Amino acid sequence: MSESPRLLLLHGFLSTSANWGPLRAALGSSAACVALDLPGYGSAPPPAGEYTLDAVIGAMRPVIERERPDYILGHSMGAIVALALACAMPGAFKRVGVVGFPLFRDIEDGRAMVRRNRGRVISTFLEHPRAAHVACLVLDRTQPLWLPAARRIRPGEPDVVLSPKFHHCRAGHIGGQAEIVFYGKVEQLAREVPVPVVALHGDRDRTASLQRARAIAGANGWDFQVVPGANHELVIELPEVSARWVRERLFAPIAGSAGTVAG
Repeated sequence: MSESPRLLLLHGFLSTSANWGPLRAALGSSAACVALDLPGYGSAPPPAGEYTLDAVIGAMRPVIERERPDYILGHSMGAIVALALACAMPGAFKRVGVVGFPLFRDIEDGRAMVRRNRGRVISTFLEHPRAAHVACLVLDRTQPLWLPAARRIRPGEPDVVLSPKFHHCRAGHIGGQAEIVFYGKVEQLAREVPVPVVALHGDRDRTASLQRARAIAGANGWDFQVVPGANHELVIELPEVSARWVRERLFAPIAGSAGTVAG
């Protein structure tokens, strides 16, 4: 019996490896998953020195070399890290998967897009990252007070995903936003990634532009799939759909195809 493919999972901004719980359960024995906390998130210490994309890649190299995954899958901010890892470590992965791929030209472009699509509250949160991180510290320490309300507001997210959401360090919060989410060279990364890329995106994603993701996928020959009715957190809220995409597209992509994954 052949071994299941080894899949490295990288979470997004202001989340942790716990976000992959629903997808890992849906994949079952079809994948041997390694879900990492990005540096500065969850249990992972931040990289030494300045928090930059290069520093994050450097901090993750030893883990990649030890775990030797066949494939890498990143969600949101983790998708950018996944592309950067594939560029920095040629031959380490067979393919890269990206879900909810964000593309912002710079920090001002990102804030403007978030303001249009997510409203003033979220954009204010992004415009004042130091104050926002203080709020995250408070929320991380007062889970019993807000968790019941969060369950009602976000019924698609289990407690295992909601509880650690605000558990990250200051460098991970501020650096992750400025140096990765709003990294201005994402289009260059997309051009340089040395292995095939498959992308999954919700058509109701208000965080990462579907139009921009589709355009960058088309420009670079990615296999691009759209999930009708799905938002930015589709890997959490639609784990069975996401797992089918992993099995059918990331592990065995069909070259040159595009289309829709039914919900």
